[in-house]
Amino acid sequence: MAQNVKSAKAAFDLGNYPLALEEYNALLQNEPDNVEYNQAVGVCYLRTQIDPQQALDYLLTAEQKSKPGDDMPLMIAEAYMHHLQYDLALEYLKKYQAEGKNSKKNEGLINLMRSHCNAATELLKYPLDVTFKNAGSDVNSSGSDYLPFAKHDGNSFIFTTRRKLSPGAKPEEDGFFLSNIFLATNSNGKWVTTSAGDRINNGMDEHGIGLSAGGDTLFFSINDMDTAGDIFTAVKKGDGYGGIKSLELPGINSPFMENACAVSADGKTILFSSDRTGGFGAFDLWMIQKQTDGTWSEPKNLGAAINTPFSENYPTLSSDSQTLFFTSEGHPGMGGYDLYFSGWDAKSNSWSKPQNMGYPINTPGNDKNISFFNKESKALYTSLREDGLGDLDIYELGFRSMDSDAPSIFHITAIGAIGESVLASAPVKIKNEFDELIGEYYPNSITGRYVAALYPGKYFLDLDVPGYAPYNEFFIVGSYHGRHEQSVKIIKLNK
Repeated sequence: MAQNVKSAKAAFDLGNYPLALEEYNALLQNEPDNVEYNQAVGVCYLRTQIDPQQALDYLLTAEQKSKPGDDMPLMIAEAYMHHLQYDLALEYLKKYQAEGKNSKKNEGLINLMRSHCNAATELLKYPLDVTFKNAGSDVNSSGSDYLPFAKHDGNSFIFTTRRKLSPGAKPEEDGFFLSNIFLATNSNGKWVTTSAGDRINNGMDEHGIGLSAGGDTLFFSINDMDTAGDIFTAVKKGDGYGGIKSLELPGINSPFMENACAVSADGKTILFSSDRTGGFGAFDLWMIQKQTDGTWSEPKNLGAAINTPFSENYPTLSSDSQTLFFTSEGHPGMGGYDLYFSGWDAKSNSWSKPQNMGYPINTPGNDKNISFFNKESKALYTSLREDGLGDLDIYELGFRSMDSDAPSIFHITAIGAIGESVLASAPVKIKNEFDELIGEYYPNSITGRYVAALYPGKYFLDLDVPGYAPYNEFFIVGSYHGRHEQSVKIIKLNK
């Protein structure tokens, strides 16, 4: 028994949560009320893609005998978020902040989780009208299948998989099989999947991290001692990719980690993620542009509108390169990583403040990338859903036809920097790009929510709430809004 406990703890400490989950579940057969075992199983469910919702019962069992002041309330708050019970999550965050011995150290995380809870409460009220279709067993496996990047014509895409590729193959120390890059091609309405080629998949962990609009250039990373954190390219050759070389553009690869890349359709703008110095936190989004003399600009951080003290990653661009899609764990959302989008303003040469893509595209789990095709009427997306084949699966998202003649309805909610709801009588003032006042919108006296109907175009939003710094924002109403009857916009106010 002692050996089994030692083995389970060793797997847990290594981060091999699938193996630790199996071993701790076996230990619970003999000691179902053991605090350590229940807590470990709860954490394993939270840290894997097996079923995070199952964490809650185990953590609540452990809570009954846990010591006051430990981190249990924080974990239970996270578990309640996976059940969409954000009111109970807020209660446990309050409890943790009052009693937790590490609450001061985790103050930034607590405030972020509180912001997620308030934002998610609003997002849940206005779910998007989208369809989810599992890409099927020709694409998905019992392992993790994720990070799809599509050609803009929708005829093919690349993705990363952690599946068992040969009989007798064993998982790595973390409990997962090596990652490989696969290519899926549309053949008479059905996806046909093949390896991206032996030149790409060579016995290391390879991740696809971007694809050119025409699908002729693959961007990927190799997890080995010498090149971890660098971006590589390969070109389409027959049924796979070859001609591997380091991305030879100035300022992208660095001594730091670069792990995602997106190129505009005209090839003149490249977005990438990096944890280099000079950013706002962990991974930030950066950009280089080709100048009129044919040289490339120095990398430019996309700024505080896009980047946060937490991570932003996996940028992709719309077919016209006017909309940026990316993932973030720092902007208010459903919890974990959420997907956001931002519009390009050529006049200011910058991206607008991002908007959450909405529920149920975003979930309390980690929603890390989306790739559009067919003129943004469809997209590829990774999710953990009940009809999945095991772990993460790739889905095809379907959106309704865009109504360019109808206004988009915005439900605007203001929250504070530490996550509290802001109820105020101050109006939201919205002007168009010609500085003409479109309207002053007052909040509902009960909900505190503003409602505005806006046609496609560029707008400036101002809100001045007593006790908070004045808020102003440039934003674009575009094609993504036009595919939904209503959108939720979260405004984050600072003191």
